[in-house]
Amino acid sequence: MDADITEPASDSEGPSSGLECLRGTLRATFRLTTVSVWTFFWLGLRIAARPLIYVSPKAERAARRVVMNYWAGGARRMLGVRVRVAGRPPQGQYFIVANQDRKSTRLN
Repeated sequence: MDADITEPASDSEGPSSGLECLRGTLRATFRLTTVSVWTFFWLGLRIAARPLIYVSPKAERAARRVVMNYWAGGARRMLGVRVRVAGRPPQGQYFIVANQDRKSTRLN
């Protein structure tokens, strides 16, 4: 039995136009490309700093920390991740779990 479809789909079922879908695909492709280039750049610096371990382990650890901090901060911004800090971290050793409450969930 063939169904006769005469009404267009409503806007709530998906993107209102193919242009929105294309824009989202382009945005995702751009973000993936920039994060990949960013990652390979900082990976190259990390590999270049690796021989420092034979000269000064402290300097190598410091270089590793700088590379990781800059890489993570840049990748976070490129991917559009927002960080919201609430409260103070506990003293001593601790384990952090990141949760997002449903009220603040946004898809755009």
